[in-house]
Amino acid sequence: MKVNRDAVTKAKSLPPGESASVPATALEKTRYLFVQANNKGKYAEDLLPTTDVTLTLSGVEKPAKVTLTSDETPLAFSYADKKVTIQLPASKRSTGVDVVKVAL
Repeated sequence: MKVNRDAVTKAKSLPPGESASVPATALEKTRYLFVQANNKGKYAEDLLPTTDVTLTLSGVEKPAKVTLTSDETPLAFSYADKKVTIQLPASKRSTGVDVVKVAL
């Protein structure tokens, strides 16, 4: 939780005009996207294998940097028409919630 404290305790809803393909929050010029684990139930044995995920964040300026908060890994992204498309590879996914930090 310490790594994602700002994303949860200080951040608010996305500003009007912005939207994301997953739950997301905003803190000043930073956006946090929350990617849930592949789960078909509520127990560890119900977890499905991780997969590559494509995330989108619309209505924003071009990001300076996009990282995975757990280890600060830079993530590949593209930008066009006020829309960021982010690639989160299966190899970087966890069995819990992954948080992607978008620095605008």
